[in-house]
Amino acid sequence: MFEKLKGLQMSTTKLRFWIEAVEKDGELEILVKKVKKEQEDIWFCFDERNQTRGKHTDLFNLNIIKNNIKGITKIGQKRRVLVEATKELAQTYLDNTGMFRFNSQILEEDDKDDDHTIPRDYQKELFQLLKVLTKRLNKDDTKKLNLTKYDGKEDAKLFLTQFEKEVNSFDLDDDKKIEVFGNYLTGTAKKWYSKVAVVVVGRKFQDEDWFTWKESFMAVFGVKNWAAIANAFQYKYMGGSLIDYAITKEKMLRDTNEAIDDITIINQIMINTPQYIQEQIKPGRVDTLNTLFEELSTIKLRADKDHPQDKQNQRSVSAKVQPSKSYGNPRPLIKKACPICERLGYKGRYHPEDLCRNKSKIKNTVTTNIIESHNTDETSSEDESISKN
Repeated sequence: MFEKLKGLQMSTTKLRFWIEAVEKDGELEILVKKVKKEQEDIWFCFDERNQTRGKHTDLFNLNIIKNNIKGITKIGQKRRVLVEATKELAQTYLDNTGMFRFNSQILEEDDKDDDHTIPRDYQKELFQLLKVLTKRLNKDDTKKLNLTKYDGKEDAKLFLTQFEKEVNSFDLDDDKKIEVFGNYLTGTAKKWYSKVAVVVVGRKFQDEDWFTWKESFMAVFGVKNWAAIANAFQYKYMGGSLIDYAITKEKMLRDTNEAIDDITIINQIMINTPQYIQEQIKPGRVDTLNTLFEELSTIKLRADKDHPQDKQNQRSVSAKVQPSKSYGNPRPLIKKACPICERLGYKGRYHPEDLCRNKSKIKNTVTTNIIESHNTDETSSEDESISKN
């Protein structure tokens, strides 16, 4: 028997032991659950009475086992440790035929498939298969995106944002994302996708990444109409909160051009305010929008009627056009000053003449003027009569 065991040792048989941490009486205990030969797939189980550490003294004296169990600190952790079948181990775990036994008891085969380790030779191949399968599944799933096709007429930025939000739930590379993007274009946008090259020298779309596609798409379809651009640049301060005006003006300018710089926005905000506001903020004093907002918040606004010399923001003109805030083709809003209030010196009041509360004042003024005119005529007649006599 010992000669056969010696033969097993000379052939450098290696054994793999399944070591696992379990809970016993509220404490962590290390057990030896199974064993198998290195080149075989079948595990052999130790009886529950023979799994404790004290039953496997020679095994736990090996440095490789000691080092592995140091890393076991939680219940349920496992280690599958490969060791050489020394003479002592062979005598402990193998019989003269090479079958597993322990304490004269033949070990039973494990009928559970607990070992999910994939042989290293197959791991790379399996990974490639999974990658192909994932792409196929994603291709089918991307057909179900909750997205309306874009034809080049709607808001390009909104469509692009919705598209990216939908596809981000899939693990798509740039090539796949570009392919799916084309499936959700129609009309003019589809023609652009099929025929137009990216605006870089000599390269076609298929040579570019998703970021380049997005830039080109926005360059072609993200241009605002001229009415929106005109509204943004012509929008003036007409009264009320200066901060609200500045924030609105900034948003309108950025909506027409995301790349617009802060200095241009600051200049646009200021040149569309009344002169008395411009005089309080010198151009060299503000170089950031935050600084501008701080300066605007300190300005005390004044009524136009008290400062008629301020020609740039007077509302005493017969009509003013206020730019519409919509980005369509806006109709100018015509505001006419009330003629009754104008005659009484109340400038900048815009309401229907029929609803003016000063109608009675203007009537009294007219009546007074008529009486004064009549009295003047009578006095003149009397003076003439006296002079004749």
